[in-house]
Amino acid sequence: RQAMAAVQATAGADTVRGQFLDLERDFGPMPDREALDTVSEYKSARYSVLAPMQLGLLAAGADAAAHEKELARYARLLGVSGQMRDDYLDLFADADTVGKPAGSDLREGRRSYAVCALLAATNGAERAVVESALTGPTCPPQTVERVQDIARRHSVDKQLLAEIRRGAEEAAAVAATWRGRWRDEAVEFFEQLPLWGALRAK
Repeated sequence: RQAMAAVQATAGADTVRGQFLDLERDFGPMPDREALDTVSEYKSARYSVLAPMQLGLLAAGADAAAHEKELARYARLLGVSGQMRDDYLDLFADADTVGKPAGSDLREGRRSYAVCALLAATNGAERAVVESALTGPTCPPQTVERVQDIARRHSVDKQLLAEIRRGAEEAAAVAATWRGRWRDEAVEFFEQLPLWGALRAK
């Protein structure tokens, strides 16, 4: 029980840290890829993936600490891939499918994976359009559509999809190494989870 409580406490503290990192990402200097990945890890992957897996091992009587490195790698890869999928869907998905208008990250000034990729790919008039969309909730749908067109022109959508798929495949490969140690059906679930996440429509 003490070990399980420690996992929960650590997950809670990590999530708080992730929230602070999230604010720094959106209001500080333009984040690089490592900064974006760290936000994804601390804000979501550690409590939604790593902690539940650690708790499951502890409940089964296993030594979770003995698997810390590989579990942390799997969680980070899955968390990053999942967040990138969220960011991709926010900009490119059909509004009726996801249940909200496209471009909410833009309107909220969030430096998501998609937004950062867009800013890195553009300059001049195109970059000005993207930056104008980041100014607040009054950004009209027509501007979001222009941003989408610019993103597709620079293959930002394809770049994101490729990175999402690559991260999911790396996470699945980590899970595949668990065969022979844990039940086959459990390993199969953890192998398929990242790939499902990479293809989800909402």
